[in-house]
Amino acid sequence: MRKPIALGRRNLFRKLRFIEIGPTLWASRQGILNSRRPKDKHLMDKNAETTDTKPAGIPKKAAQEAFRETAEKGMTQAKETYEKMDAATTEAADLIKNSYSTAVKVMKDYNNKIIEFAHANTKAAFDFVHKMSSMKSPSEFIELWTAHSRKQVETLTEQTKELAALAQKLTLTSAAPLKTGVADSFSRAA
Repeated sequence: MRKPIALGRRNLFRKLRFIEIGPTLWASRQGILNSRRPKDKHLMDKNAETTDTKPAGIPKKAAQEAFRETAEKGMTQAKETYEKMDAATTEAADLIKNSYSTAVKVMKDYNNKIIEFAHANTKAAFDFVHKMSSMKSPSEFIELWTAHSRKQVETLTEQTKELAALAQKLTLTSAAPLKTGVADSFSRAA
């Protein structure tokens, strides 16, 4: 039989897993556990009454009044913040609505330009085909082809410039008011 070893509670339980538990070891374990338990003379009696009958600290009515004032201040601040944020949100929504209506108007102009350019290009193509049908020699055909190609390149260049200007206008008219207006309305609310 082995001698009991004085170990801490954690180490004791680790050792108990690997060795046979005998009566001496159990007695040693109980001694260790009881030695760490607080003594009865140091414990407080749960049934003892206090001699002081008045509550310590702030009187009850004063505490209720202070709590009420704090709650009212909180409600007032919350209402003010809500009103500011509501106004800012309404202003931002109006700004977004106006910005989108402007963007739709510019987009409509852009689409009308595309239709106008498609019509002009189609007319130019039909005119070219009509002139080709009356050609009698290859040199006339080459002359007509070169003139038509040069004219179409110039036309397409001008059309591209106009479309780019409209796209830039669309971007600026819709993005700039949103960027400044929404930021301003929320910064005023804060």
